[in-house]
Amino acid sequence: MTEREAGIGQIESAWRGRRWWVLGGGILLGLLVLAAVFSLGVYVGRRGWDAGAPSIARPGPAQPPLNPPQPIDQGWPQQQQPVLMGPLHSQNRQGLTVRTSDGLRFVRVTEETRFFRMEEGTEVEIDRQGLRPGDGVAVFGRPSPDGLSLLVERVVLLPPKQ
Repeated sequence: MTEREAGIGQIESAWRGRRWWVLGGGILLGLLVLAAVFSLGVYVGRRGWDAGAPSIARPGPAQPPLNPPQPIDQGWPQQQQPVLMGPLHSQNRQGLTVRTSDGLRFVRVTEETRFFRMEEGTEVEIDRQGLRPGDGVAVFGRPSPDGLSLLVERVVLLPPKQ
């Protein structure tokens, strides 16, 4: 047996003893990567890609935005500018959810809330069931006593964009 063959034999015998350790380490590394990918998927599925960092602080009242949106002139008198404008996301017995540039906003509806449709520059009263998700709405109202939602006085269904 030559010196080269003896060296190859030593390497083969050393590898035979460690083969199972290397295979076990590879499997363990694969399981760790799989767990990390699963955790990332769960996190993104719940919070989305653009969510802020997790916080241990208790949730409190909503903070006003640093740059509050400026009223949009739609022909309403200045004292009657809408509080919110955007497409209707959903509605239930308690109120409406409107999609705004700041996200979804809930507005509380009462028995006094009136619903209107813009028709040739005038407001025509309609039934609440006339509102459908995706319809553009202008919400007129004031903050609720708890400051967490709006008490809606008037909702105007806007004409579709053309």
